Amino acid sequence: NTSLSQVCYVDERHIALPIQTFNKACQHVKEVPDMFAEVVDPVTLRNWNLELKYLSTVEQGPIFEKMAVKLAKIFSLFEMEDLFHLKGAEIYEVLAVSEQ
Repeated sequence: NTSLSQVCYVDERHIALPIQTFNKACQHVKEVPDMFAEVVDPVTLRNWNLELKYLSTVEQGPIFEKMAVKLAKIFSLFEMEDLFHLKGAEIYEVLAVSEQ
């Protein structure tokens, strides 16, 4: 079980999930690449279950930069921006979506 702070929409068939580290706190360990994720819409509070297939990891480019900016804003709300570092964005294909 892992808690993520953000799911980044890439296109209608793909999402990106962050690989985050906290300075001196932990290192990312690659888990089973294909997975399930529960996503909560922060506006409607509706829950969605996603079945995902791992495709690749990006450490630069537009998806990485978009995610880094959004996560930095989230961490700054809690005055934790100095602890945050985005290592990469894992790109997943969305195989199935169901509403809870």
